[in-house]
Amino acid sequence: MTMPGLLPAQQLSITATVKHAQNVVFPNEVLPVTVQVKENGKPLKILPDAIFVNGVANGNSEFGTITQSAAGIYKYNAPAAMPAKPGIAISASIKNAKGEKIIAVKNIYVIATKWLLRTDEFTQHLCAGANGTVAYTMEQVDSAPFELGDDLYVKVSAEAPKRRPMEINDVSSCHPEIFKYEVLPGKGELLAITSGRLIISAIGNITFNLNGKLSTSDIGMKVYLGGELSKSNSFEPDQENETIPFNITTSPLNLMRPVGFENTVRHWEGVVDENTNPNIQPAVNLKVKHTDSLYPFN
Repeated sequence: MTMPGLLPAQQLSITATVKHAQNVVFPNEVLPVTVQVKENGKPLKILPDAIFVNGVANGNSEFGTITQSAAGIYKYNAPAAMPAKPGIAISASIKNAKGEKIIAVKNIYVIATKWLLRTDEFTQHLCAGANGTVAYTMEQVDSAPFELGDDLYVKVSAEAPKRRPMEINDVSSCHPEIFKYEVLPGKGELLAITSGRLIISAIGNITFNLNGKLSTSDIGMKVYLGGELSKSNSFEPDQENETIPFNITTSPLNLMRPVGFENTVRHWEGVVDENTNPNIQPAVNLKVKHTDSLYPFN
């Protein structure tokens, strides 16, 4: 009963049955959504004036679509791939008895199940001297796939880590009449993801806490001094295997690029190759850049 001179109070709510923790929905999943209007706490058989996905009426292929299946009951169909902006807002609106617009919102995240961690190591061999002339450049790229289970923990991927053949560009020898470097591609570093978890913070940041088995070896190198080989032609790189934590905190989800989270870790390391041979003083410098990136690929 409404008192004379007072208009009934109406409320609008949206609820969704999300299968995964942290309001995560996987691509191509169907999410049941209920839109309900109440007046003074009692349900009314009133449908919303409109329903939106990220501000688009009834949604679209990029953000997902929403369709009505019964009075107040809807189905949200997640897009086939993780959107570039994976934060999704499902909203509905009505006008109350005063003619005022009431809006309700349900926020979810459409997150890919398959991911690729790419590590890129780029080495410059710098000649001694003030000019810093580059003798050669060398690039090694590895990629480690992993998948998210329904509980958002990493499950073992059916795909093995991959390595792109090493690319070596011999720009010039620093002192060709004295010495020459010849790089023997070693195993480098190959990381296989073994466990981990996806965590979304309250402010919309996404973090992958990953663990992996890292197989490493030194890059072999032959050095010729005046035409004579100073290191064994059968040089074998040292081999190591270890389990390491590999934590990646990305940018906020709404700042993700279409290709994924790029350059989340990027740094240069300077290494001095000390050589006591008086014919090739001063020492030769190595400059190494590491780049790690995350890419969704489903």
